Amino acid sequence: MRIFIEKILPKILSYSEKLDKLTILIDEPWVVNDDSQKFTKFIFRKDNSLLISDNGSVTLGKWDLLNKANSILLEFNNSLKLYNHGFLDEAVLILKIDGGSEYFVLVNQNKIPNLDLENYLESKYVNKQEGINYRTKHSLTPKSRAKINSDKGEIIIEYFSSPDMPSKGDFVLQNGKNAPNGKYKIDSMFFIHVFNGEIEKTSMF
Repeated sequence: MRIFIEKILPKILSYSEKLDKLTILIDEPWVVNDDSQKFTKFIFRKDNSLLISDNGSVTLGKWDLLNKANSILLEFNNSLKLYNHGFLDEAVLILKIDGGSEYFVLVNQNKIPNLDLENYLESKYVNKQEGINYRTKHSLTPKSRAKINSDKGEIIIEYFSSPDMPSKGDFVLQNGKNAPNGKYKIDSMFFIHVFNGEIEKTSMF
């Protein structure tokens, strides 16, 4: 995720709102977009309280906007962290830990129900900017879908090239989101290499 964010931020930064655009933040379901298997949702309340739902279990935190610094202070899970503005629109909030390289990425579930951050940013900003008549595979129907038990847990492969053979460009999902980047063993001598929710290549080892 960090590699994708670092590559795309320079291309989309000019479209960003500032953090003080509170109408975008308040009372919306912001889902954490990372490589973990948890479903964590943040809701920023008007009174600066923060509701955090981890797979349905709710805890409370606080948030405070630092306008002049273009930063936000988040208190949750017994920690207090300062994040700087990276990017904000009605569907995506990208923050970066102050003084570090860690990104904290949130996706508005109301605006992007499938939580596909990469597809949203590329289709709305990057491809539009480059003058491409963008048509993603999400607008097409895969030839077939299959649940597969891999060495990293159950995944779903959406086949676009062959109806039953994983190929480069096929989609890979896990827990309703893009499968985390990495190498997946799906048979005794067959592996798929996943990047940004797609098969980048296949191999026998």
